[in-house]
Amino acid sequence: MKIKVYSWILASAYLLCGVVLFLVTLKFQPWLQQVFSEVGMTLPFLTRATFVVGPYGWLLLAIASGTFVILKDLRFHSRLLSPLFTFILVLWVGCMAIALIYPLTFLFRSSGLVAVVPTYNRIGCIFTTH
Repeated sequence: MKIKVYSWILASAYLLCGVVLFLVTLKFQPWLQQVFSEVGMTLPFLTRATFVVGPYGWLLLAIASGTFVILKDLRFHSRLLSPLFTFILVLWVGCMAIALIYPLTFLFRSSGLVAVVPTYNRIGCIFTTH
């Protein structure tokens, strides 16, 4: 039984995301919690959920996901599993980006440093800063 190149690439992407999320969460969590507690605000729900799992939990989840991606070629022969694992990876990266970037934009808006205001016209929504 042969493991496909796509599976190796996808497993590597899972591991890379897990290591990056481990490092970012390890450094970012104490700082962000301190800043929000000094301001007197609570963290957004998705950010709190990200921090509950912790850096080691995300690393273990990434290792397990990468292992499942490789094992699917050895044990389970389904054409739907590769797109499913790709979709899960994209969803995971998107949620983590929102969970870690949204609090920063929230702090900037609440402090008055940068305000992002949507301006609507006939074509669509244009974001401007004030």
